[in-house]
Amino acid sequence: MSQNQGGPSTGASVWTDEESAPPQTYYDIIGVPKDADADQIRKAYRKAALKCHPDKKGDDPVAAEQFQKLSKAYEVLSDEKKRQIYDRYGANGVEMMDKMPFLDVGMILAMKNMFCMITMLTAVLLLFPVFLSMKIDEKIGWSWPAVFSPSFVVLGIVVLAVLAAPSSDPEDEEEADRKESKSSKILGKAYNAVYAIALLVFDVLIALKLETTISCSWAAVFIPWFLCEASHLGSVIFSLVGRIREGVFVQMPENLDEEQEVAKRPLTAREIILFVFSHLHFPVLRLIQAILLVVKLDKPDSMPWSATFAPVYVFIVLNLISMTLTFLSTLPQMESPAEKRSATVVFGIAFAIMATIFSVFTYLLVRRVSGDDGYPPAAVVLIPVFFIFSILLCCCGCFLPCMMTVGLAASMDEMERGAAGNSSSSAAAGNGERVRVPMGRRIAAPRDKETSKVTLV
Repeated sequence: MSQNQGGPSTGASVWTDEESAPPQTYYDIIGVPKDADADQIRKAYRKAALKCHPDKKGDDPVAAEQFQKLSKAYEVLSDEKKRQIYDRYGANGVEMMDKMPFLDVGMILAMKNMFCMITMLTAVLLLFPVFLSMKIDEKIGWSWPAVFSPSFVVLGIVVLAVLAAPSSDPEDEEEADRKESKSSKILGKAYNAVYAIALLVFDVLIALKLETTISCSWAAVFIPWFLCEASHLGSVIFSLVGRIREGVFVQMPENLDEEQEVAKRPLTAREIILFVFSHLHFPVLRLIQAILLVVKLDKPDSMPWSATFAPVYVFIVLNLISMTLTFLSTLPQMESPAEKRSATVVFGIAFAIMATIFSVFTYLLVRRVSGDDGYPPAAVVLIPVFFIFSILLCCCGCFLPCMMTVGLAASMDEMERGAAGNSSSSAAAGNGERVRVPMGRRIAAPRDKETSKVTLV
């Protein structure tokens, strides 16, 4: 690499070999420290721009490229808002701010990072059922801790992410509310960290128990899982009690963000039963399933495997019934018969797929653990698991980011069209001209034709 001759060592540098050039920030390009004020940035930019200006360097492509970099860097650093975005999110954040100024750049980048993280974790976690099926079918001779290594990696990353998650306080809150919010966030962060660590310890104990490294009972191995289930069940019950005491709105307010007094009524007995059942049936069934597994593993002759998985059967039936009731409750809201027929077909297909996946998986699992002939293979039993992981991978890695991008682009186009329409209407109205409104926008035209300057076409 080489620098432009005559350039100061502390100023902006011109690199002739792009591959050997180190990564430069906008501060490096202009030649100022990160804490430089606006006056220092302006002086450094002018000094550096004079040395590579096209009027001085002529057709030198290197100088022209450096001048473009200087201009871009100064455009960002001279704008206080763009500089704040750049310092926090980098050049990508500034680019997103230019394209979508009406959205929070931090939120969009956080969603992109979330999709990226979930995609990578799902891809790693997908290796676990692969290794598990190969180990059970005796295709590999790995140790059980090696088989569980993808699960260890994912849970370890989750623990680190929870511990490293920032807890920023909203600036518009009062001091007392801010202290209360900060303490609740700290407690929530600690709870999530302990929950993730307990799951990691549970995974490690299972691998060591299968490897016969430890000789404790399965009840002792499941202690971390029971602690997680108990804490989760307690938090759900606490939330349910609060919502039942709070009641429900007599009429849903138009804007929940605004402070307004809206009448509420207590829940009826039927509503309370349905509310409690919808929130508690899954945690309770999950806890019962864990207890039955522990009893079966510690005392193999206590019950058949078909009875051990009874909570799974109940869960499948309840969810299929819930799907059906939800669909039937939304069906009367559809206006046209064609829409109802289409919705019925889609629901029927989804219902058949869900019922088939759950039923086949449960049957194959019970058949495999009940028999000693090794049939069906573990790879066949875990096909529904592979299917679910594949859908999750496609959604997080492709479908959801594409949908978010399309939605943002549509919002941006709508905003630009609205701004262009408003500016042209204002200009025409200021000149005393009549604005011709397209057919599709007649509904937005004023009704009073005598006082309006809008002409419908």
